[in-house]
Amino acid sequence: MTRGLSLGTPGIWCERVVYRSPDADADAVASWVTLAVDSPVRAARAIGADARRMAGGLPGRARRRALWEVEGGGRVGAVAALHRGEPCGLALDCGGVWVEWSARPVLFWRW
Repeated sequence: MTRGLSLGTPGIWCERVVYRSPDADADAVASWVTLAVDSPVRAARAIGADARRMAGGLPGRARRRALWEVEGGGRVGAVAALHRGEPCGLALDCGGVWVEWSARPVLFWRW
């Protein structure tokens, strides 16, 4: 039995990589987390919520600076980039560790 060709389901692949220090190389990865979502808006919300959680543990000035990065209009630009088929990302110094979030449009294959 042969089925028609299916290109897959469009979605967004998100990653968070935490490095042991702001000047660390790729060998110093402390953690790596992935998330698959179905829309640019959900990707931006998930990344923003995760970044706010991480920034919440920082002391005053560092927290304000991190939250400014997260809430300073970058979300609209991220959603727009993902709708155009472009990747987007965010990087923050979170209390001595360097955290990078990224999102990119993908096709999730169906078997």
